Amino acid sequence: MPSGVRAARVLLFVLGGSQALVALLTLACALWLGASSASASEEVGDLLLLAGDASAVTALPFAVFACWGLTTAARYGSGGPGTRLSALLYTTSVAALGVLLSSALPWMYGTGLCPALAAFVLLAAGEAGEWFDGRPY
Repeated sequence: MPSGVRAARVLLFVLGGSQALVALLTLACALWLGASSASASEEVGDLLLLAGDASAVTALPFAVFACWGLTTAARYGSGGPGTRLSALLYTTSVAALGVLLSSALPWMYGTGLCPALAAFVLLAAGEAGEWFDGRPY
C-alpha cells in the first residue's frame, strides 16, 4: 500500500472516529435532557424533552457518516475501485458539509474540512488509482 493511500486511510479513521464521538456525545446530551425534563416544571420539562428529542435526531446523521467512514477505511486492504470511490464520495460529502455548515458551528465542521480535503487529494493521486485498480504502483 503506497504511503499516500495509507495516510488517507488514517485520515478516514480519524474523521469517522470523530463523527462517532460527536454522535455519542449528542446522544448523551439527549439522554441527559430527557432525564432533566422529569424533575423540571411542566413548561420547562416540555422544552427540555423537545430539545432532547432534537438532539437524538441530530445524532443519527453523525452516526451514519461515522459508520460510512470507518467501514470504508476498514475495507482498504481488500477493496477495489469501489472502495476508492466510496472514500472519494465520503471525503467530498464531509468537505461539502464542512463548507456549508461552518458558519453555524465553525468549531465542529471546520475541523473536519482540512482532513477531508487532504484525504481527497491523497486518494485522487495517480498511485492511489493504480493501487486500488490492482496494478503495481
